[in-house]
Amino acid sequence: MAYVNLAFLPLKSARELLERQATMRLFCEAVTNEPGITISLLSRFGSDEDLEFANVRATFRSDWSGSPWPRFWHQPAGLLRVLRDLEPDIIHVNGFVFPVQTADIKRAAKPGAALLLQHHGETVPEGAQKLRQAVGTRLSDGVLFTATEMARPWIEAEMFRQDVRVYQVLEASTLFSPKPRESARAATRLGGDPAVLWVGRLHPRKDPETALRGFEAAASSLPGARLHMVFQEDVLLSQLEALITRSPVLRGRVEMIGRVEHEKLPDYYSAADLFVTSSPSEGSNYALIEALACGLFPVGSDIPAHRAITSNGDLACLFTPGDPVSCGEAISRALGRLRGEATLRSRVRVHFEENLSWSSIGRSAAAAYRSASARELAAAR
Repeated sequence: MAYVNLAFLPLKSARELLERQATMRLFCEAVTNEPGITISLLSRFGSDEDLEFANVRATFRSDWSGSPWPRFWHQPAGLLRVLRDLEPDIIHVNGFVFPVQTADIKRAAKPGAALLLQHHGETVPEGAQKLRQAVGTRLSDGVLFTATEMARPWIEAEMFRQDVRVYQVLEASTLFSPKPRESARAATRLGGDPAVLWVGRLHPRKDPETALRGFEAAASSLPGARLHMVFQEDVLLSQLEALITRSPVLRGRVEMIGRVEHEKLPDYYSAADLFVTSSPSEGSNYALIEALACGLFPVGSDIPAHRAITSNGDLACLFTPGDPVSCGEAISRALGRLRGEATLRSRVRVHFEENLSWSSIGRSAAAAYRSASARELAAAR
């Protein structure tokens, strides 16, 4: 099978790209560990390079279109030549937003090859963009979503063929694992009873204000509670700082940590008591997956991706998106569960290993590939 990546970072070498875009590399490694699956990674890049890693053959072809992101009309000629030579039975295109390139790939594929598209949080477009994007999505034989429920708007908008098969496959995982709690607290200096952690971007898409106001509602009856916010993008920083300053409950109890190096995040997840994520929509939610990998129990907005990731909400306390009162109540419920279930953190970690780890993704992706290939073979007979 072929895994096709159409957007890239402008780096010096393909090996550096694989390190920076680690989820692409780890996805391919996870799939190739499954019996009967041989995978080739094909990617646009700034130069021609060929290399191998973990039994994955990686082919990078020089394909500069004025940007690492392909222009709407651009044809990835180098990749198409490789694809024709490979003649894979299954082609996995990484993303919904490459309609012309997806059509080119479909034409270059051998007859009967199954074309699958991976959803990465894209929303159904409108107007002319909807018509353009449908050029690619309607060619797919299967689509991969974090939660099958997330396909509904796309189906209702007639962005897929009626016979398309929807597969539930998580888009990414993490290699994080729990750190010893005492050393994690010493390294991060996270304090509070409970110590609540939020990780994301201070951007409306992540809705940090609901998390902040939800913590305010819960903390009114939790004098020892502290909220720690880790973030990179800080679009809403001044607005949130003003909110904190105005609130007698929040003032002095919220730490705006800012940027933390990615490799140090396991210490933060391991030092905290509760994790809060407040996004109104997500393709998956990498921070939530990382928190679960470290055994940290989450409070999250009740959206399809979060339900799928937390075993239909069994291993989380979910709240109505955008509702601070509901968020505060969920924080209080989560604290009750944390104090009443001694094995909760270990249950969270087991759930991650069984359902969210890279090996789990490899199994679910391989099952989708086998199903899609079998359907195409049956249709060709």
